[in-house]
Amino acid sequence: MHQSIGVNQCLLARGISTDPRCPCYHGEPETILHALRDCPFSKSAWIQLGKQTSDPFFFSASLQDWIIANANSQAMHYQGPGQCPWYQVFLFAIWLIWKGRNQCLFNNKNPNPNIAKEILYRAFEFTHCACTSLVKNRRILMSIRWEKPCSGWFKLNTDGSSLGNPGLAGGGGLIRDENGDWVVGFARKIGFANSFMAELWALRDGLLLCLQTHVQAVIVEMDSKVIVDMFSTHAEASSTDSAILEDCKQLVAQIPQARFNHVYREANKCADFLAKLGASLDIDFNVFSSPPVDLLNLWEADARGLSCNRLCSAPSSVF
Repeated sequence: MHQSIGVNQCLLARGISTDPRCPCYHGEPETILHALRDCPFSKSAWIQLGKQTSDPFFFSASLQDWIIANANSQAMHYQGPGQCPWYQVFLFAIWLIWKGRNQCLFNNKNPNPNIAKEILYRAFEFTHCACTSLVKNRRILMSIRWEKPCSGWFKLNTDGSSLGNPGLAGGGGLIRDENGDWVVGFARKIGFANSFMAELWALRDGLLLCLQTHVQAVIVEMDSKVIVDMFSTHAEASSTDSAILEDCKQLVAQIPQARFNHVYREANKCADFLAKLGASLDIDFNVFSSPPVDLLNLWEADARGLSCNRLCSAPSSVF
């Protein structure tokens, strides 16, 4: 400890003050420990925070031991249904006690009778904001790859591309079986559209191909979480998009088993390739009974289970 806080005992040692006594309660020297813990005003706040005067350590430890022990405490402080680390309460307490003391001395303010409530409010608020921000912003490195469907299932991956959003758009996708083998693929030239509309066009084309190839159980994977959520939560689309979305829903209803999954774009590379290919087609629609030559490397990488890394938001269960 540097003994640098401007209490009278420290000021006297520097030759700045002539009276070491506490200006609030004149019976004892105003040391740092007196100002933060032992002064009646400070002690009252600690007692309101749940500390007992009979505590063999809290009200008798030296300044350094007292601060180190409490600032590193792993204990939790409970208030109603909530809790926060004691060290947070402690640190806010010494700051607000010091601040309140200076308000009394220099601004003639009355002592705050609800200082303990303010301390707890600040500590709980800080803990909530810090933890929420940590969970929200915490990112982890994840290995992403295309996964083969379960036995008896097929997988449809679709994607839409719009250069400019809105701009020149294309859609594409492919159906693979449980071994990762190619069943059929497609690419469509859409024209001028936004990416959302391009995604819906690609989905509709993919579902039509599922019906034409008599697929009975399919997992539909897209990197558009908005569209996946529409089928998972039955959310409504805008009037502009509702017709093609309704088409997609009717097609899904004709497939005995259909599930929708959101995937990262790293697990949707083949569909992304076909969507971009669609935007550059000379014809409106093309069906591929085998992988296009330029797609072979991506398709084979998926079949072998090759992965790539991506920084992702960590799920709350990680903490």
